[in-house]
Amino acid sequence: MKFGPIHVIRDRTYSSLLRQIEATKPSNETQRLQEALDRARQELQLLGVDVESDDRFGPEIPKQLHLTPRLGGEGHEYVEPPTPAPSPLASFNVLDGWISQFEIDGEKVGGAVGLSTDERIEWLMNSIGGVAGKRLLELGPLEGAHTKMLCDADAASVVAVEGSRALWLHCLVIKEIFHLDQARFIYGDFNHYVADYDGPPFDAVLACGMLYHQFDPVTLIAKLSSLTDTVMVWTHVADDDYPPNGVPTEVSGYKGRRMDYGDARNEFRNYCGGTAQEAVWLYHDDLIRCFTDNGFARIESRGVSPTPAGPAVLFAASR
Repeated sequence: MKFGPIHVIRDRTYSSLLRQIEATKPSNETQRLQEALDRARQELQLLGVDVESDDRFGPEIPKQLHLTPRLGGEGHEYVEPPTPAPSPLASFNVLDGWISQFEIDGEKVGGAVGLSTDERIEWLMNSIGGVAGKRLLELGPLEGAHTKMLCDADAASVVAVEGSRALWLHCLVIKEIFHLDQARFIYGDFNHYVADYDGPPFDAVLACGMLYHQFDPVTLIAKLSSLTDTVMVWTHVADDDYPPNGVPTEVSGYKGRRMDYGDARNEFRNYCGGTAQEAVWLYHDDLIRCFTDNGFARIESRGVSPTPAGPAVLFAASR
């Protein structure tokens, strides 16, 4: 019996698949199936799905990447649903688990968060005199919604570095659907990218929703000062109540509260935080002082605002 290419589709798990096959004796069928499942596991890992062995039955696969069998005949083959006609929406639906909402062919699709029309990004772009013709670096683009806004505002180029494999794939889909030719999406930890960068300076850096996910935000801010004269920031800041269960700490003379995210990166399918288990939320005044100490003397801020997840600040820092 031969197994063809392993394709990924929805609404099955390894365990349910294996149980169905085990009901079809003889036992050597199960052995062959397990070999196919092992190959599927390797493919899924390459696609960015964290797949760990779970004794006999293997893992429960996240819903966006599932296997399904077609039983009968001389063997078992793996099949996909009927392939749709090419369209932007068909490309979008290849992946699920979307967080951001997009409008495609007149239809609102994806998640519930309207990041592709985010007024925070509009404010930040306006605060630095627009981004038209500028070379930009974006830290943690999530699914590319903010990248799309930068491209739509005529940025000359956007290098966007994303640390989540699943979200990076979402970014690539958005790049193709909306023809974001100025954008280059890179997979990896942007801390390494910033530390190792030796190219020409960027006109501006967008750091939206990522400083409070950093184990050492102070070092990152210092590194950014060697890459650019302008940083656009939205981030949570610490106070007496946030982050929840935060422990008072100090990083290189700047005070904040350290938060332990535990195993949230692996437990939550749509986790969109940082790559570190622990992170430091700096207090507002310490955060601003960190930027000014690193040469960003001009701070244009909209001030601290309450949000359901804790206080947050929106500002542009420039020399």
